[in-house]
Amino acid sequence: MLYISKPNEEEVNRVLLEQKSKEFSYSPVGGSRDHRNREEFLRDPKYSSFNVDSHRIALGKGEEIFERAKLGLKGWKQFELGWVHLYYPDSPLQPGTDVCILAKSGAWNLSCCRVIYVFDEEIPESNLKRFGFAYGTLEQHVEKGEGRFTIEYNVNNQLVTFEILSYASHNTWFTRIVSPVARYIQDLFAKESLKALKDWVNLEGNVNDSNANVSIV
Repeated sequence: MLYISKPNEEEVNRVLLEQKSKEFSYSPVGGSRDHRNREEFLRDPKYSSFNVDSHRIALGKGEEIFERAKLGLKGWKQFELGWVHLYYPDSPLQPGTDVCILAKSGAWNLSCCRVIYVFDEEIPESNLKRFGFAYGTLEQHVEKGEGRFTIEYNVNNQLVTFEILSYASHNTWFTRIVSPVARYIQDLFAKESLKALKDWVNLEGNVNDSNANVSIV
């Protein structure tokens, strides 16, 4: 939903309450479990109608970084961007939780999502530990699709990374008309979200990650 001026908290709460009775706005729900990476999604015809994006950053090295990053994700720290406001950052990270994201990109845009699943897993054969979640768009969202947020810890080389993978398509006449701008904002959000979590992880712990090969892709 677009607003000329910033909606007040009462309006946000009204929309959030309204969305609790709504279903997901796309299919397949939970599809972010289907594949490990963007390349596999692109080869799957089931996702041919979506834009599939993946961005990743190195957060640092060591299990302390991994645990701190998990706390950051549970606290929705990746949404602390200045031009983005999440309602509400104390929302529990669990399946069924609804959140609204208010973004200032010219006009104010209010979009709502629901957490689909949360994972906290070890993969012994590859010496990896992963933590994260996926949420999907509800009716009140300018896009329709799913996003997966993953913290990964490689026990072998101690590197901790954060990835945002999504598949989405436009859900409103407005975003279809201004598709290049909408895609730019999506890309900007993903890259700034990666940096926001990295900054939080290292600020809170004063962690030295000088050995990490930091990159955004």
